[in-house]
Amino acid sequence: MKCFRRSTRLFASTGLVLMLATLPLAAGAGATTTGPVADAIVRAVQLRLGSTATVAVSSLDGVRLAQSTTTLIAVPEPAARLGGPMRFLLSDGQPGRPSQRIGEAVAWLEVTAPVVQTTRPVARGERVMAADLHVTISRLDRAPLRAQLSLDEVIGARATRDISAGTTVTRADVSPEPLVRAGDTVRAHARVAGIEVVGDMVAADSGGKDDVIRVVNPETKYAARARVAARGEVEVQHVR
Repeated sequence: MKCFRRSTRLFASTGLVLMLATLPLAAGAGATTTGPVADAIVRAVQLRLGSTATVAVSSLDGVRLAQSTTTLIAVPEPAARLGGPMRFLLSDGQPGRPSQRIGEAVAWLEVTAPVVQTTRPVARGERVMAADLHVTISRLDRAPLRAQLSLDEVIGARATRDISAGTTVTRADVSPEPLVRAGDTVRAHARVAGIEVVGDMVAADSGGKDDVIRVVNPETKYAARARVAARGEVEVQHVR
């Protein structure tokens, strides 16, 4: 009987180990900050926050992957915010075919980026001037996954509420003026056959940072679509 009980205990222990080995990674269970999953998450967040942000994965938990792939794509949940655990859906992004969901992961991120802060109190309805602002590098906590306002966007904007000195200016604080107005002559950048071409065009629409507007060559009347890059600067898209 002793031998029987020992065999039973051995069988139960072996079964428990096998069962644990097949479970997805749980919180705190050997989380890592490197590898394909972390890299895909960094790319996804960087795409939303812009190239000036610095993104690092401090912890990964709940990683589930049905298969390995060299083209992993991470997509954050719609309501995801920095400063806490964020859930990402993982897909296989093989070229030439629709992406297929193959897993998920929960990540904690460390993110820093340039932010615009006030140097003095600004009253509601007042225009914010360059002398009222400075740029500093700050850690982003409890912030949505979207790019921070640039200095160009804040200068000349009207405050939509009272802003204290030392406040990081967000889209809830100001109503930015367009960086480009219809009729403005803008500096247009385009890439043709791998060569950058720069010239003056006229904006047919008004737009803020990253808005896509129409621009026209005043000499040839050639019209194109361009992304607003900065005040008076656009990047022409799809040049033929």
